[in-house]
Amino acid sequence: MKRRDVLKGILLVLPVILAVVLYGCDKRDYPGGGPSYSEEVMIGIDGGVVTAMEGNVVITVPAGALTESVRFVVHDLMNKSAVPYPLNIIVIDPFVEFKEPVQLTLNYDGCLGTGVDLCDAASVSFLIWDNEADFINQHTPKVCTCCNVNGKLCTVSNRISRTGVIATLAEW
Repeated sequence: MKRRDVLKGILLVLPVILAVVLYGCDKRDYPGGGPSYSEEVMIGIDGGVVTAMEGNVVITVPAGALTESVRFVVHDLMNKSAVPYPLNIIVIDPFVEFKEPVQLTLNYDGCLGTGVDLCDAASVSFLIWDNEADFINQHTPKVCTCCNVNGKLCTVSNRISRTGVIATLAEW
């Protein structure tokens, strides 16, 4: 009888523990929490600006960079990396190769930040994979070197020629 009471007690407490763990913490750390998505933004051949993830990602598309209208969505990457990148990894969908480079600006003091101050880095680059499978399998990324770091605005920016999975690499 005592053994049965102990089992009942465990079964009653288990759902409470699971609820606290799954809903009481940052959703990005748990499977099923889902990525943080931006709203869809349609940009045409005349260019425009995509502002995503609470203003922490800004993509400025100049006129002529696109051959047709594209609906962009930005989200954080669900699959965590074993490599400690200084900013959280983002995905810009769909995959697009631009006719003209576009400006990508990331705020490293907001939701993308990991506590690393990029102002102290000797160099900062964007690494761009075509898709999540290439990132997970660590295929060789395209590299945009010499990003501009603005310490006052806490941003890092560079011109990119494609969308995809984007990680920030810093060297000290």
